[in-house]
Amino acid sequence: VTADNVICCTRKVFEMSETAAIPSDKAAVSKVMCSESFAVIDSKKAVSGKLLIKGELYTKIIYCTEDGETGTFTHTMPISQILDVPGLSEECAVSVTADVIQSALSVKSDSSGENRLIEIAVKVASSVKGTKREEYTLLEECYCTDYDVNMGFEAKEFSRLVHSADRQITSKKTVDIPSSAKKIFCVWPVEKSSTMEGSDNKAQGKAEITFGFIYADEKNNVSYFEKSLEFAFEEVLNDSYDKLSCFCDVCVRDVQCDLKQNDKINLTVQLGLIAEIYHNKEKKYLSSIEIMKDTPKKKSDAALVIYFADKNERIWDIAREYNTTVEAIKNENDFDGETTKEEMMLMIPCG
Repeated sequence: VTADNVICCTRKVFEMSETAAIPSDKAAVSKVMCSESFAVIDSKKAVSGKLLIKGELYTKIIYCTEDGETGTFTHTMPISQILDVPGLSEECAVSVTADVIQSALSVKSDSSGENRLIEIAVKVASSVKGTKREEYTLLEECYCTDYDVNMGFEAKEFSRLVHSADRQITSKKTVDIPSSAKKIFCVWPVEKSSTMEGSDNKAQGKAEITFGFIYADEKNNVSYFEKSLEFAFEEVLNDSYDKLSCFCDVCVRDVQCDLKQNDKINLTVQLGLIAEIYHNKEKKYLSSIEIMKDTPKKKSDAALVIYFADKNERIWDIAREYNTTVEAIKNENDFDGETTKEEMMLMIPCG
């Protein structure tokens, strides 16, 4: 039986910081209104006890200019980290998620005295899981040529990774907003949850994400509201399976909006999906053997039996039926193999 077992699972936090310059074609900063940061892992490489990850950290900043207007820009920082992950090896399959858990921004002036610099400092929590495919040998049955046998059985479930995904999903939504809203300053995810279930050759998931909105009315009064939206996604598998378990993580990588009407808004949301789908198979195996020495088997009167075997019969089954051993049948018939390839006559030694 092959199974993918979790070898290591850990969560590591690392810090990043950089000074971003406001582009020359944009107005200087008076005050930062809000920001949203998210991390994208593009590549990963496992070595003994360590994981090298590379990617980008995106920070979207929304700010007020000195003349009272709203400005936005996005700053990108490269991610290059070596994480200590005890137990990880080159043979492991690795999944990584990265979430920004803390961020701080401060406005600084440049050499000309204008507030055109923003210091960005973030903490990123990276969750790492390493799995390794291993093989197990299970005993299915036994028999004794001399005595009856009592056999005990147990069942164990083995999981094997059959599909994984790390991709981006673009989704468009139309959202009802307060009728007083005339300008949307910013939209960002407040909280999220995601689930995924699979059957046959498909896995279907959904994510429920609550977005926060800051907007201004006709009198330039600033207000806030929240809206929960549901997003559906699907993964198609290469084969059909009877029992699947699914794990997924969905993050918001970007969100853009524009006013459709006075009471509606169009959202374009970029989602990052990481999914793992496992096939679960329960196997019954022999867990205990008790030889019943008070009930010996009756020996056959014949020394040899001629048996006409069908194609694809197991030698094990024939040996058990005639209370002899697989090796004895193979030796008597100069046979090498576990099953018959065609219809054939076998000499079965007995006694």
